[in-house]
Amino acid sequence: TTCESFVCTPAKPESHLTLPTFSHMSEQDAKIVQQVRLSLPPSDPGFAAWTMMFSCSLSHPSVMFRKKKIDEVGGYNDSLHHAEDHELWLRLTSKNCRSVMSLPFIGIWHRKHPFSSTSGRSSLEQEKESFESSRRAIESLLRKFCSSTSVSAAIVKILRKPIAAPTLNALNEAAHLLIEIENAFLKVNENLLTEREIQLVQLDCDYRIGELASLAVKFGKESTSGNGAWGIWCDRCPDLNLERIALICHSITSPA
Repeated sequence: TTCESFVCTPAKPESHLTLPTFSHMSEQDAKIVQQVRLSLPPSDPGFAAWTMMFSCSLSHPSVMFRKKKIDEVGGYNDSLHHAEDHELWLRLTSKNCRSVMSLPFIGIWHRKHPFSSTSGRSSLEQEKESFESSRRAIESLLRKFCSSTSVSAAIVKILRKPIAAPTLNALNEAAHLLIEIENAFLKVNENLLTEREIQLVQLDCDYRIGELASLAVKFGKESTSGNGAWGIWCDRCPDLNLERIALICHSITSPA
């Protein structure tokens, strides 16, 4: 990882952080049991900046970055102890959507053993810190171009974990917030994103809207009326009418 990053980093001055695309997971006998994608394709740093707002796909042990650029955004946040990496990458990509570059090779090999898992408490704290970092990044983005001045923590949580939505209204609010985020992200970075990256962001937004709309169906026929998640999905993806019909039929025939 270090050698590849050392060669690629100087060759890509616009990229301030590099990492491999894949990692291997192995058991104690070194037998590979899983190959894990750590990051997005190497040609799509702008898309990586988009997805960073919803989750962190970077594996910290495999990252190489330019210290000067990290210092320029304030370095690590000492008040965080479990998701300081995600919070830092968010600040970096918020300032420059092309700052993260993934390399097309296996860069880290994890060996699983009985004591390798983190404690449940640490995982919960990490999720909490990572979630709040996402909320702040989204709020900062929207303040640049949208009327929103504050972002609901509950709605951002649904964007990160749609299955946790408690009501139809919450799903609909999440869908509208997602559209705001997409519009602001594309506007802020309009001179930096490639055509492919713009398409990837739009397709990913379509997918996320579709997931929200699919979950909305469980709340009954009310979910398909008005301009909520379902209506937005219909407008954005008119070619998926057969899928929507199948989804509605399945929800009708499924036991409560």
